[in-house]
Formats: sequence, structure tokens, C-alpha cells
Amino acid sequence: MASDRETLRTLAGGVAEVSSLPIQEERRRQWRRHNSLEAGRPLVLCQLEGGWTEAVPEAALACRDPLHRKFERQLRQVLWQHENIQDDTIVEPWFDVTASAYVDPGNWGLSATFFRSHERGAHSWDPPLKE
Repeated sequence: MASDRETLRTLAGGVAEVSSLPIQEERRRQWRRHNSLEAGRPLVLCQLEGGWTEAVPEAALACRDPLHRKFERQLRQVLWQHENIQDDTIVEPWFDVTASAYVDPGNWGLSATFFRSHERGAHSWDPPLKE
């Protein structure tokens, strides 16, 4: 879908632009220092966890293909965090696409039963393979 492609390219361009800002290299330097146990200011990370559905609601997504929407959401989250949180998260100039993005867990002939407390809450499951 051409419109999906254009949306993803625009968002990826925004992420690439943010990743090239001087502050990103400064954050990399600070994280290297921190991970080397050198003294310096405390670094701050803010993770929204379940709050992403409010920060980047479904209605804000433009892509129609489900996989493209997944990628769009990830790109929008990076940009939203950079613009609104401004913590010490590093915005990298690449986009990871894992194999699991393409795999439907139901396409192996086995299905798991999930017991959820509510839509975004904790859950347990009954694994289909027990031995």
C-alpha cells in the first residue's frame, strides 16, 4: 500500500533526524560512562509501559496493513518519547525488525489459552505443550 509506505518513510525520516542530533551522541557518552561505573549525573529512563495506548492511540495510526501499523506505532512511540518525555533514552538511527513481527503464533497448529485480568493487565496461560 503506497500510503502505508509513505507514512512509514516519513516517520522513519523523523526518527533518523532525531537520531542525528548532537544530544544523542552526548547520551551515548553518558551511558558509556555510567556503564563503566564512572561518576556523573544520574541518568533517567521513563518507560510508559501500558500508557502507550494513551500516548499513541489507535486513532492516531494511519497505516492500514496490520504489520505496517505495528511498525508505525513503534516509530511514533520513539518520536513521542523524544518530543514529550525528554529523558536519557538514546534514539538510534536504525529500526529493529524481529522475526516475530512476521510470525503469527496461531499458524503452527497449536494455540495457548490466556487468562487475563483485563485488557492491559497481568495474565497467565495454559501452554499447549506440557511434555
